[in-house]
Amino acid sequence: MNLVERQAILRRWVMPSSDYEKDKQDRALRMVKSAIDAWPAFNGVAYHIYAKGSYANNTNVRLDSDVDIAVQNRECLYYEYNGCEQPSSEGTPTYDGDWTPPLWRAEILAALDAKFPGEVS
Repeated sequence: MNLVERQAILRRWVMPSSDYEKDKQDRALRMVKSAIDAWPAFNGVAYHIYAKGSYANNTNVRLDSDVDIAVQNRECLYYEYNGCEQPSSEGTPTYDGDWTPPLWRAEILAALDAKFPGEVS
């Protein structure tokens, strides 16, 4: 691919989404939200679902781009600060609940797989 072709691709990637692409992105967010909302393990859990990455930043959102969706657990905060569990300047106690990053990921995958059997990898 020559320089002119690469520049054309970059110009296309930074353009705002078309109405069709915006609908497709919004649909992806709704689909993930419906799967998470329906999963029993998340009943009563404070979480936030949002688009992130290129879609949220309005870059590289053309038809050849994916939509990154985050499901954030709002109940826990993990620290990694020079090998310490918690920075001394923070007043927030260390989280000691059941949710660990591996368990959170496993439940997210289970919820998506239940909603979209055979479609999650």
